Amino acid sequence: MPVPVISAIVAAAGRGRRMGGGQNKVFLSLKDRPILAYCLDTLNTSPLVGEIILVTGKEDISFCRRNFAGRFKKIAQIVAGGEERQDSVRFGLAVAGRDYPFVAVHDGARPFFSLALLERLIEAAGEYGAAVPALPVKETIKLAGPGDMVQSTLDRARLWAVQTPQVFRREILIEAHNKARDEGWQATDDAALVECCGYPVKLVLGEPGNIKITTPEDLIIARAFLEAGVFG
Repeated sequence: MPVPVISAIVAAAGRGRRMGGGQNKVFLSLKDRPILAYCLDTLNTSPLVGEIILVTGKEDISFCRRNFAGRFKKIAQIVAGGEERQDSVRFGLAVAGRDYPFVAVHDGARPFFSLALLERLIEAAGEYGAAVPALPVKETIKLAGPGDMVQSTLDRARLWAVQTPQVFRREILIEAHNKARDEGWQATDDAALVECCGYPVKLVLGEPGNIKITTPEDLIIARAFLEAGVFG
């Protein structure tokens, strides 16, 4: 049996304004259970994950304790998030166990990723210190200038769309978040903070099904995956 090496922080504090409905999108039903339950199930199943830190809205903590804490035994803490996702991850990191050398940060709105992907990320993070799943961009990407006029066309061969979970050596992620707090950095993912500290980040081939549910259209796609038997 593999030794647990990961503290998994699940960021689930966003309100999902683009989804509509006025509630946290990760609690919406996907087939027969909440969106959030899918990633929790995967992390709970992995023998490499020692604990799960669930970061949610302050108003949702009681709900999460009732509906998730008993079902997923590796949930060690449920903590309130902050104003921004970056704050929420930092709060989760503050209570993560020190016995685990790696930290995985995952968006609760991404229900589908495999144990095999997590294992590849841990292996890469062990070698490089930080690893993120990503897919090569298929579309042509334009850089916009003033007035939404095309400024330039970017080299698609060098562009990757990044996913989660992102895996880091614990000390690197702590350093990055502390420096970001002290110096006022803001970023849309944890890898960007690590990059700003000068650490390399390894791209690991992600999974097409590892979608982020942000809009009602994404929910339709996720349901189609389940109906096709691809996940769940």
